[in-house]
Amino acid sequence: VFLMVFRQPPPAKSGLQPQPLDPTRRIEALRRLLAEDNLEPTPVITSVSLSAWARIKTGLAKAPSGSRRPSRPFIIGLAGGSGSGKTQVRDVLADALSQFAPVSTFTQDNYYCDFSRRYAGLTPQASYDTVDLDDPEQVLTAKLIADLRTLRAMPLGAAMTMPRLVYGTPTTLPSLAPTGQLISAEPFVITEGIHALGTPALRRCYDLSIYVDVDEAVRRDRWLLRNQKENRGATCHMWQTTVQCMGRYVLPSRAQADVVVNNTADLSQLAQMLYQLTGLLLAD
Repeated sequence: VFLMVFRQPPPAKSGLQPQPLDPTRRIEALRRLLAEDNLEPTPVITSVSLSAWARIKTGLAKAPSGSRRPSRPFIIGLAGGSGSGKTQVRDVLADALSQFAPVSTFTQDNYYCDFSRRYAGLTPQASYDTVDLDDPEQVLTAKLIADLRTLRAMPLGAAMTMPRLVYGTPTTLPSLAPTGQLISAEPFVITEGIHALGTPALRRCYDLSIYVDVDEAVRRDRWLLRNQKENRGATCHMWQTTVQCMGRYVLPSRAQADVVVNNTADLSQLAQMLYQLTGLLLAD
């Protein structure tokens, strides 16, 4: 059941079947993205579920009686396929919410396993060709859930150490850094990852869940551009695997999200609704 629909999204253009990656077309697309990253659909907040606001109104993150200060972090989980713009949405929403209260963010990429240890006998190319790096089995889900529960119970301003992933290159596999990263318990915490809404236990860790829904062709071009810029050794074969993972593991979580957006939606409106409905923040 949906409370509101701001505008219908454009119809899907390509489904989830792997599409031929014509080299000429890909190079042209990458050049367009380098010049001006404008391939996203028309900005839209697709839907906001009634249950999302019901949970907020009934006080999942209610402040103590007589106070408008938050009593604990309000945690937002953000999911979507590779190249959908999750990090962009996270940063835009964080910027909008920071007008009301401090925000901390982290990526769930840091909860992938240490590939350099798990697949120590494989070269990077062999691992990319034989291992589905996007399979949920590669994620330390139990550790992520435990850390989210700890963060949720922490007093505001406290901090905890979370894992930190060192991304792979054409010659190295992704690995966990020997030292983690500090995440502070702010009034708003936003975390994003392709499997962020993958299990019921994980979804229960959030006060609000968001799914970023973007056309496959856009995701592919953005994914190739990102990996080219960051020298991660991406191949067309890896994208084919990513598409298969999207249909099998990621897309089903869209139905579980409280809010569905694309990665250019005006999230200031969502931030304002959170401000009005949670009662978490100090009055202006």
